Amino acid sequence: MKLDKLHKLVEKQYCQKHPNRDDWADWMYTNHVLWVGDKTKELCGRYDADSEIAVAAALVHDIADSIMPRNDEQHAEKGKDIGRKLCTEAGYTDEQIAVIIDDIVVHHSCYGDDRPSSLESKVMVAADALAHVQTDFFPHAFAQGSAFGDYDWQITWMRKKLDKDFNNKFLFKDLQEEVRPLYESLKQITNVPNGN
Repeated sequence: MKLDKLHKLVEKQYCQKHPNRDDWADWMYTNHVLWVGDKTKELCGRYDADSEIAVAAALVHDIADSIMPRNDEQHAEKGKDIGRKLCTEAGYTDEQIAVIIDDIVVHHSCYGDDRPSSLESKVMVAADALAHVQTDFFPHAFAQGSAFGDYDWQITWMRKKLDKDFNNKFLFKDLQEEVRPLYESLKQITNVPNGN
């Protein structure tokens, strides 16, 4: 099956332990990428989306993390290149790869007016946002310390990420309402001043 092959290729990519990647790349693979893949599959069942395509996108959505830090200006381009290469090796067609990479991966961050268009991309994007609020993503990011800046920078980053995720990535109103209490709780944390 293509998805199984892609999973092995993605795992191999992370296991190469490229020297330029961030220290938390292994954590991101195990605790974020795989979690997003599982949650994407679950949401595909809920919203009747093609899990083969959506889960493939989940597996490669942050693949550039395997070779470079997030703040590298080439991160997005390298992510598309590596994702396209791995999907090709796994046997996906050009048409499938166009959806996986050019719709889902390219638009998964939802900055500004940038939004995914396919049902599969909306599902994967929601799963990615859920990972930020339903896992220890934020505590782990804070534990990285200087990699993410000082406390005030981290709080500002978390506040912006929470708002962007809640308002731009939960493209299913029922899911957005389900996650609202958790979002509101996390927002309260970002209102605590340094040292209190």
